[in-house]
Amino acid sequence: MHEYAHALEFARSAFGAARSISQTPPNPQRLLHIGSGKDYRPGWLNVDILESAQPDIRIDLSQPQVWPSTFLSPFWGTVQLRAGESELIYANNVLEHVSDLPTLMGNCLTLLRVGGLMVIEVPHEASLGAWQDPTHVRAMNENSWIYYTDWFWYLGWLDHRFKIRQFKWLDSKLAQCEKSAAAFMSVTLEKVPTTVAERMTARTMRPDFGGLLDPIPVPCQTAPLPAPDLAQSQNPNPVSTAHAHARISAN
Repeated sequence: MHEYAHALEFARSAFGAARSISQTPPNPQRLLHIGSGKDYRPGWLNVDILESAQPDIRIDLSQPQVWPSTFLSPFWGTVQLRAGESELIYANNVLEHVSDLPTLMGNCLTLLRVGGLMVIEVPHEASLGAWQDPTHVRAMNENSWIYYTDWFWYLGWLDHRFKIRQFKWLDSKLAQCEKSAAAFMSVTLEKVPTTVAERMTARTMRPDFGGLLDPIPVPCQTAPLPAPDLAQSQNPNPVSTAHAHARISAN
């Protein structure tokens, strides 16, 4: 009887632990799929600017945002996007459509944790597909990433930037190829902290030196005091002294 009671207690504790784990709310922001469109990914937080795409949440990351931001998702329920909580952001044929690309890249940098990745696929500028879609607003090449990696200070970034983890040319069938046959580029960017030297350079490029807005204190300029009259200080009341000498002489 004692053995059955022990087994029952073990089963209860195991069930309670499993139930506790299952009730732990997931973090849908961990895997973020932007511009999901028709490519809805189960298990990801799919975001788009179009309601017709039926995303999990609707947001325009090419516009300035304030974090955290709360949304109501038909699948995930209440979702809160927070800075530094995404591990992977996937953007498949999105960047060529975005009106304000630096703002979108800045929002993605903010949402990613340090070491988090942004996986991007875009048409190559030399391909026929670069401009066949009338909603494309730009064509891109291998130099299109420099401002997000090396020249990040032009975008106002200071503490973090991207670095290229992987770069591949893809043909029209999305197979890896040489540049001469490329129809697409596949780029993986990693969020990394800037170095002290990079931050110093970035500060010199900004009019406020990266947030140092307080003016440097300047010593108060006052008119110099007049030099003391030594003769006056030794004989502070010459009139009274003269009267005293006159009285002495009269006596």
